[in-house]
Amino acid sequence: MKNKLNIDSLYRPIANFGSIGLEHRVNLFEPSKVSGEKNVPYKKDFVSTKSKGGIIGFKSVAFRNTKDSIILKGVSFSKDDIKRIPPSVYLTYSDVSEIKRIFATASSWFTSDIKNDLFQYEDNIPYRVSEKYNELSVVMNCSSGYTGSFLSIQPYVITDSLNNIGYPGVIFKCQQGVLGTCSLTEFMSLGSILIKNLENLYELSIQLMNHFMLQEEV
Repeated sequence: MKNKLNIDSLYRPIANFGSIGLEHRVNLFEPSKVSGEKNVPYKKDFVSTKSKGGIIGFKSVAFRNTKDSIILKGVSFSKDDIKRIPPSVYLTYSDVSEIKRIFATASSWFTSDIKNDLFQYEDNIPYRVSEKYNELSVVMNCSSGYTGSFLSIQPYVITDSLNNIGYPGVIFKCQQGVLGTCSLTEFMSLGSILIKNLENLYELSIQLMNHFMLQEEV
């Protein structure tokens, strides 16, 4: 049946930042408590017995709730890791303020007075986080996903083994372990894109569903 959206989920990759990927997900799966049907269509037509239009036979359309999220996940660069489920964090509407807080805090490490002492250098090249800030981190609890899910950010030195150089960055950790790393420049871009997508999550989800429905009509 065309335009039914009787599916589990829609996914759209957004971008990769270092070894961290951003993905948009709309979960449409919903079992019916009444009929027992495993996956209820997103769109439902019905005739209201209370509205003026319904009384004379005009149909109404109801769209049920979706579970929308932006996923932060590890991006594998190894063939051995392809079949493994990557560490991930699901972020949604209620996480916007916390995401803004932890990204603002982590960004301040590189702009405040501590920036000169944050890393240890050799020939002006950072090679590790200073012992003074070895435990520095910022953490948030996530409102969706796995029970007890969290996201933490810590300063980190990204190593380029091919060119024998290191540069400032951050490491992301979650309930499953290390989520990924990215450079300072990538981190700033990641924060900007992530926050914009979370702030506009509803509109982006509607666009994704509309795009899918248009493809179904072809």
